[in-house]
Amino acid sequence: RTQQTLRGSKRRRPAIMLTCAFLVLAACSAATLGDEVSSGRYALVLTPSEGLEGTSASPEDMRMIRYLLADPMVGNFQLLGHEPGGSSGLAVGALAGERTESGEWLEFFYLFDGAEIPPHAAPQVAAPGEGTLRIVVSDATSVVDQVEEGDEVLAVLAVAERDGGRAFELRMSGPVSAESAPARLVTRALRGAADANRDRKVTVSEFVEFLSRHSSLESADDLGEAGDREFLRYVTLREFVEKSGASGALAQAGLYGEQERWVDAYLLLSEISDEKLGDEEFRRLSELARHNLSMEIRYGGENREENVNRDSDEALGYITRMLTLANVNYVEPVDNRDLFVGGLENLQTFLSNSIRRKEFAPEAIDEAVNAFMDFLAETKEHVYEREVLGDSDFRARVRRVMMENDATVALPDGVIATEFIYGITVALDPNSDFICATDYREFQDDTSGRFGGLGIEITLEEITLDERALTVITPLNGTPAAEAGLLPGDRILTIDGESTEGMDLSDAVWLLRGPVGTKVTLMVVHRSDPKEFEVTIERGVIRLESVKGFEVDPGTGDWRYLIDDDSGIGYVRLTDFKEDTPQNLDEAITVLEEEGMKGLILDLRFNHGGLLTSGVKIADRFLSEGTIVTVKGAHHRAVPFKAHYFRTYANFPMVVLVNDETASAAEILAGALKDSARATLIGTRTFGKGTVQTVYELERGRAAFKLTTAKYYTPSGVSIHREAYSLDGGLEPDVAVEMSDEDASKLREAWHLRGLQQDARERLLERARKLAEEGSEFVLTDPGAFDDVQLERARYLLRAKIAALGEMIDVAAH
Repeated sequence: RTQQTLRGSKRRRPAIMLTCAFLVLAACSAATLGDEVSSGRYALVLTPSEGLEGTSASPEDMRMIRYLLADPMVGNFQLLGHEPGGSSGLAVGALAGERTESGEWLEFFYLFDGAEIPPHAAPQVAAPGEGTLRIVVSDATSVVDQVEEGDEVLAVLAVAERDGGRAFELRMSGPVSAESAPARLVTRALRGAADANRDRKVTVSEFVEFLSRHSSLESADDLGEAGDREFLRYVTLREFVEKSGASGALAQAGLYGEQERWVDAYLLLSEISDEKLGDEEFRRLSELARHNLSMEIRYGGENREENVNRDSDEALGYITRMLTLANVNYVEPVDNRDLFVGGLENLQTFLSNSIRRKEFAPEAIDEAVNAFMDFLAETKEHVYEREVLGDSDFRARVRRVMMENDATVALPDGVIATEFIYGITVALDPNSDFICATDYREFQDDTSGRFGGLGIEITLEEITLDERALTVITPLNGTPAAEAGLLPGDRILTIDGESTEGMDLSDAVWLLRGPVGTKVTLMVVHRSDPKEFEVTIERGVIRLESVKGFEVDPGTGDWRYLIDDDSGIGYVRLTDFKEDTPQNLDEAITVLEEEGMKGLILDLRFNHGGLLTSGVKIADRFLSEGTIVTVKGAHHRAVPFKAHYFRTYANFPMVVLVNDETASAAEILAGALKDSARATLIGTRTFGKGTVQTVYELERGRAAFKLTTAKYYTPSGVSIHREAYSLDGGLEPDVAVEMSDEDASKLREAWHLRGLQQDARERLLERARKLAEEGSEFVLTDPGAFDDVQLERARYLLRAKIAALGEMIDVAAH
């Protein structure tokens, strides 16, 4: 079984959890530290845990604290270091930042085993008479009096500082624990939910309130005005780039790479891609980030067990089949030696990732790791000594790598096999991929547009500094969830008795989906009512809409497609290309024709593609003759897809809206309409994904291989494919109309609100109004007031076309 798909990669930055890593401490003397503090700066003092025994803070925890306080995109403090010597082993790191406008200073001390604040640091932090905020965090069991052995205690104490200033101390003690260790709590408090929204602040009150919730003792005093002090400020990527410049941001991304913080590196590189696309260092870091993040997905999600415990013989069977398919069907000639090297380089990347290496080979000593790395380097060099690498030789060499691994690092055999499987796809191109069993089922649901489920859109919503709740965005119209009374904003507490606290979004989706006719029981709480209630819902067939209008009619619940009654302008938005998209488009056009449509706006913005066949069929609806697209591959003759007169829509004026996320099959449609002069393109240059992927099932559907088999060419013979790190590619619009990132975000929110039933939309707008009255910074886009500059330009142009056509008809009639 095969399926041809054309789908572009999303260019917007993904929301992925940040990772922690090393931050090098610069050594300085006590005098240097004192000079720095006394020169108009404030200090935060930490004690790193490396080399200290009997402490509850892990090296990872301390690295995270340093990251949060010293990262220029978070705390923006300057990190200093001091090693006082002596038998105590105490190490002190001082973080210095700019003084606040109010004249206050901030002290942060992290202590181990009852160590005192270093005398050279504490007295110099605040001058007499100036207000001081002091945070003291300690792992010492003697800090809080009368702590019984085994108790987990965290006390938050607010005390009066001398000379009228305010201060508070956070004193923690307790046994070593992965979750309750003071260092772990501090990192969780500081980190908050900034991963999802970097543009946020953490105040002293938020910090203390979080720690109090995890304390065995109550907070002593109100912090007063001190609680409103901004403790950390997470800056946006754009703010950082504007301040440091593209070169400074690239250097920071390089530092993130050294610290193995690949999410941060990737996000920052994405922000400067336009300025640094041709830079060699940019390319190197981008490839490293991409490979490491792919590895995080393989071993950090629901596919982890399958990838770690993969049977070696099964994996070699996959490899054999993938090699055959690549050699016969890939868009370009394939050299198996390159595919084998892809696996070797994947393993080298894996071993260079200290977090993954320690996770899967915790007992491996440095000598063993170095020996295996040397073996991989030598093997990579020797593989090119032969002119060709046959399938059997490929498998034999994989087994040889497994044997060397057993003798050195001792990673699970499944990891070795998995890295060679994915190494094949990495060596081909970014759009080729191996699809695990679970992902393949979801892929089939996505392309078919239907699956068994409840019919709700869900997200993980931030509710406190460190907690997120599984929240309903909206129930889809006419689905079991809507009929059961679920509302936007409802929080799902349990799924069939399993708590959703800390649950990944993908795991929640997996639990909510299931065979049609089966039931699932949810414990839910409405946002406006704290009382929990239980509801059992029978799963039904959920159909995902790919054809949408301008807004949902409040009376009928159907899409409203006509947006300008006087001029007769219709509007249809295609979100992607599924199996039933052409038929659904037919239904929308029929409605418009019955309403007297004279011209159409076809919105392809943020459409990442889908099935090749659907894109061609839709283009055929608008064209009566000529070539739609030509598909060419190295092993196949050029195949032109032609338009036919049959089932062609009337020749009404058209405008197509596109942007930089219009990709793949959407570009085929837009390119065909542009080259044939059937429509005018308005917006920005498209993504430039001009390759076709064919999905081949492996082992009777247990997995799949998505392989790039061809490139496509527009009717004018142009390939719009944008090669990696190239500025060329994509479709240039006939009329360029830019839209800011902020307005693009508002546009998508307006789309969502327009798609809701009237009562659900009003509830959301009312909630936003209440939050505004309470002083919240949350603002919900008003879909009626939002100015969609690209759509307005399309309406203006289409009115002119319709008017001109009317004049031509009048002249012809006379």
